[in-house]
Amino acid sequence: MARTRNLKPAFFKNEDLAECDPVVRLLFAGLWTLADREGRLECRPKRIRAELFPYDSFDVAGMLDQLAARGFIRFYEVEGQKYLEIPTFTQHQHPHHGEKAACPAPQSPDESRQVLDKSGTSLGQIQDKPCTDRALNLVPSTLHLAPSESQSRPAAAGRSATADAICWDSSEGWQGITDGDREAWRTAYPACDIAQELARADQWLRGNPTKAKRKAWRRFVTGWLSRTQDRGGSRTGQAASPPPKAARRFWRSEFDRQMTDAEYAAAMRARNAAGSESLDLARRLTGEVRHAN
Repeated sequence: MARTRNLKPAFFKNEDLAECDPVVRLLFAGLWTLADREGRLECRPKRIRAELFPYDSFDVAGMLDQLAARGFIRFYEVEGQKYLEIPTFTQHQHPHHGEKAACPAPQSPDESRQVLDKSGTSLGQIQDKPCTDRALNLVPSTLHLAPSESQSRPAAAGRSATADAICWDSSEGWQGITDGDREAWRTAYPACDIAQELARADQWLRGNPTKAKRKAWRRFVTGWLSRTQDRGGSRTGQAASPPPKAARRFWRSEFDRQMTDAEYAAAMRARNAAGSESLDLARRLTGEVRHAN
């Protein structure tokens, strides 16, 4: 059953894949849709052709050989059944969590693979051919080395060995954070109290255990500090009092404009005071007139 998979733009710039025929490149992308969640499927060229090229008569067995010769796929056999696997499938594809593995794993990671001829019979055993260094630099993320191979590679240039040392668990808390890491974070996020923010992150992870299942812990910490920096930094001491709420304004028909309660009360007091002065003046004038008469 075909499934939805990811295809990244770098796929089209892979120089090793470019040495294959154009239809072989299309076949490689099609294999992702047929593979199970572990990147494995039965090596049945006729069935693969029926699934991916139902209207064409391509030599799928020979096309598979082209991919195997360049390390993009591997052949193996379990209990007489032939299979193929995509070495880097699990690193860069994200199958649905309910999807199940349909094919058995190779019995040994070092076992010889079998190259199949057009009829599906064995042409003999050959050792796996790993991707070349040139392919590793230019190949898209979906075609990098398998985990067993990538672990033996030296760290990439410019990448600190401590980058992968940072981790967190509920029993030990933060581990692998060096003084150099803390100093670099203080320089990058001057508004953050690093010790305080690490403690806050620790408590947040303990309160959200479902979100503590991650691998890129350095990225988690830098993201946490970056958001704290954007919010104005760490708050020390007592929490700052919230800003006062804006006074609501109402339409005051007596004054033909909008006023808050405080403004309205002040205006009423001023008007009443002015009215009292006018009344007193009128009373004095009236008394003077009566006195003159």
